[in-house]
Amino acid sequence: KPQPGQRIVEGQTLAEAMEACYGLRYEAISGMGVLLLLHGAFTDACFDRLKTGLAACQTHPFEAAPSATGPPAYSDDLQHLPEQVLSLADSQQKPTEVLPKHQLTGRCAAQVYAPCPPGIAVVVPGERIEAGHLPWLPDSFSVIKGETP
Repeated sequence: KPQPGQRIVEGQTLAEAMEACYGLRYEAISGMGVLLLLHGAFTDACFDRLKTGLAACQTHPFEAAPSATGPPAYSDDLQHLPEQVLSLADSQQKPTEVLPKHQLTGRCAAQVYAPCPPGIAVVVPGERIEAGHLPWLPDSFSVIKGETP
C-alpha cells in the first residue's frame, strides 16, 4: 500500500513514461519495477535528468496504470525473498550435484544464478529453490547434495 506522498505504478508503465518524457533508458522491467543503469560516463546533466524524472513520477499522469492505486501486478510467482536454509559459508563446504530443472523445486541452491540482463540474482547459494524460480533457471543447475525439503 502506498505511503503518504508515494505512488505505486506497474514497471512497464513507469519505464515507458520515463523514456518518453525524460529520455531515461532502462535495462530491464517487470511488474515489480524498473532497473536503470548508472555508469561512470554519466554527466551532471544525466543525473539532473534522472532526478527530475524520478521526482516527476509523483505527479505524472500515467496512462494505463492499472496498479496506480493498489499493489503492483507481479509478473511472476516470486513475491517474496527465497528461504535461506544454509549460510553462504556452509553452502560452499557441502558436496553438490547437478539436477535437471524439473527436480529443483525444494532443493538448496549451490551456486548463484543471475542472468544478464539485468544481472539480478534469481537464487544464491544456500537459498531454497521454489517453483517460481524455475522459469528463470537454466535446464540443469547445481544444488547441495542431501539438502531436501
